[in-house]
Order: sequence, then structure tokens, then C-alpha cells
Amino acid sequence: CSFFEDMWPDATVPAENVRLPPVKRSEDEMKAFQPSAGEVVEVEIQRSETVPRGWRKAKVKGHQASWFLVGLKERLEDGARGEVILPNTRLRPCQQAAGIECLERAEVPVPDKLVEWLSTSQAKVSFRHVQQMALGQEGELLVVRGQAEAVLLIGTAVAVQRAQVLLPAILQQQIQIYIWKDAMKQRQDALDKRNLKVEPGVKAGK
Repeated sequence: CSFFEDMWPDATVPAENVRLPPVKRSEDEMKAFQPSAGEVVEVEIQRSETVPRGWRKAKVKGHQASWFLVGLKERLEDGARGEVILPNTRLRPCQQAAGIECLERAEVPVPDKLVEWLSTSQAKVSFRHVQQMALGQEGELLVVRGQAEAVLLIGTAVAVQRAQVLLPAILQQQIQIYIWKDAMKQRQDALDKRNLKVEPGVKAGK
């Protein structure tokens, strides 16, 4: 899995822990969320030095107005379970696990000239643009990564299909950049070679 804007290193997690992006809620919808005592919800965990920002399951113990006492079902960083008080804007209904069956995988081969480019920072920027353009609707998921001699796509069907349409143009643009760079290098090499030639009537060393 990759995290938004590469704010955290990529990680490998069990499939049952992967969930599709939640449907965006308005501020009024967040404030209107009033889970009952005993209900299992997800709570927002802020980013720290040891974990990225994310959501964890918790059980509602009680509430006062818009503040809720919840008990985390997972262990905290120090290994203990704990209870926290949070506003309802940092709670949300449990999201359904993505499930391997709802994800598709595809590989888009790249020309030999671009194999080394796949591991560069420029490639990551290009893949992020593809990802942003391919994710059209809420609830869609897409991971774009370079590997070996191809671009790997994993995500929901529609997002993968969009990425397969977008990637050829990105790759073709990169090929044109390589062609331009090669032409400029050849031109510079020719100029350097000509400048090294000794002019007629001038002895070498003088």
C-alpha cells in the first residue's frame, strides 16, 4: 500500500486491513453522526513519528453532546489498550474492507529506453498524476507503481481502465523527452569535438 503524497513509506498489509476510500462527508453530516453506546466505529488517529495518519476501530462507551468516549479495539503504540474522548467529527461509520475480489491488476509494458526511468523520482510524479486523473468517483482505489519493465496497476476496475488509457500518452511524452535529450547531447558532443581540433597552421602545444 502507498500513502497519500508519499508521506509515509510503502507498506505491505493483510488484504483484510485494506479498505476502499470512504465517501466524503460534509461538515454537517460529520456533526450529525451520533453512534450509540456499544456501536463499533472508526476513529481518526493523528500522524506521529511512528505511525501515519489513519483510522482505527473503536467501541463507543458513552457520550456527552458531541463528545464520545471510545475504547480502541487495537493496541496503542505503547502496547496497551486505551480509552479516548473525541468529537464526533473524528468518528465515522466502519468502512467495508476492499477485498481482493473487487480489485483488478494490470501491467503496462514500457519501451527499453524507459526501464531505468521507472525507478526515478520523475516517474513517481508522473504516476501520481495518472492516479489523480484516474480516480474519478468516490470509493475508487488505484495504486500505480513501476516494476521491472512495466507499470503495475492495482485498483478498482474503472480506475485501472482509466489508467490504462492515460499511461500511453505519459510514456510517449517521456520518450519524446529522451529523444530531445539525446539530440542535444549529440549536438554538444559534435561542438566539443570541433572545438578540440587544431586550427590549420597552428602547431599543437602552442
